[in-house]
Amino acid sequence: MNWDSLSHFIEMGGHGLYVWGSVLVAGGAVIAEVVSLHFRRQAGVRRVDRMSRHTGKFANEK
Repeated sequence: MNWDSLSHFIEMGGHGLYVWGSVLVAGGAVIAEVVSLHFRRQAGVRRVDRMSRHTGKFANEK
């Protein structure tokens, strides 16, 4: 498609609400996943730290 102006690009030939709504939902899902992974990693690091302090070594060491 060829858009004459920014407003035509945003309207996307009458499908702008669907297109930009989908982009926002997908972007929100990606951000939520990154935040979730961050907190899950922090919890895992804390758990390994607690385990290593409890046993005096890491679980995979002999």
